[in-house]
Amino acid sequence: MSLGKAESQELMNLVDRAMARACSGLSDFVGSELKIESLSVSLEPAERLPSLFGGAETPVAAIYVPVNGMISGHAVLFFDLDTAFTFLDCLFLQPQGTAGSFDPLHASALCEVGNITASAFLSELADTTNLEILPSPPAFTADMVGAILNWLAPELFLWEAEVLVIKTNFIGTSQRLKGFFLFLPAPGSVEKILATLR
Repeated sequence: MSLGKAESQELMNLVDRAMARACSGLSDFVGSELKIESLSVSLEPAERLPSLFGGAETPVAAIYVPVNGMISGHAVLFFDLDTAFTFLDCLFLQPQGTAGSFDPLHASALCEVGNITASAFLSELADTTNLEILPSPPAFTADMVGAILNWLAPELFLWEAEVLVIKTNFIGTSQRLKGFFLFLPAPGSVEKILATLR
């Protein structure tokens, strides 16, 4: 699916507002100001997703939020492992390099990071489109990116679906935190979003 110039701009404006919401919520959660250093938005074919992370076998940390309502699918925040550990060190006010595994407390903290980001995006999406969008509680996993995508939404590859990909760098006082936020849609969901932007 190709986006027209007006659709692309409206989608970018929506994402800008959503990520501003997310930064505000994350800053409150982390206890220090976070800003967005860079942001890009694209619709990508599902089969290209693993390449965004360096290949299907790349290990990542992922927080995913099932989405229901008039738009359905999965909202997922991905971090490479180093970024996830850096985020945990920031959250727990410990020296950088301390975190090196994901215990239940770490998983819970990252779930809240994903929940704040996904909720901000979905709230802005609902406000802009006037569509009912109902997020579910988040969950955390760490695995190879290909395994996560195949587990979350194997049907995407059968549908030859397109995925909304948001690449962003959050920066704090001394750290740069690179993340990928994906919206993995059920059939027809992206079309519903774009129809409201026309």
